[in-house]
Amino acid sequence: MANNTSTQLKDEDYQRLLELKTGLKHYLRWGEHAAKGSGITPAQHELLLAIKGYPGQQGPSISNVAEHLLLRHHSAVGLVDRAEKAGLITRKSDNDDRRVVRLRLSPKGNRILEKLSALHHEELTRLSQKGQSLWKGIE
Repeated sequence: MANNTSTQLKDEDYQRLLELKTGLKHYLRWGEHAAKGSGITPAQHELLLAIKGYPGQQGPSISNVAEHLLLRHHSAVGLVDRAEKAGLITRKSDNDDRRVVRLRLSPKGNRILEKLSALHHEELTRLSQKGQSLWKGIE
């Protein structure tokens, strides 16, 4: 659907949009509960995923993480500080530029992320089967 204000939506379009938004909210809330059930905050879970999913070999910098998590740099620093204190991540100086700090998962952080990612994968699989008709209607 184009971004055109003159497009006339049908009642079923509004119903699909509502179902999609509600489904996304349920998934996000489910993910928050899953993180808390694993002993970490939802923000820490997002941080672990941002570190593990970063494509660079040395790991992301705090600036990279802030960008992925849509945080200001100082907010990302606080999140990183708390995650390091909890034993979830480690910091290491960049090999080429000692002013840059690279982030890596600790063994504890890696174990927690693996568990949460498996749970999220299962939940997404379940939701994708339910939501296929929603996506077809939007296309």
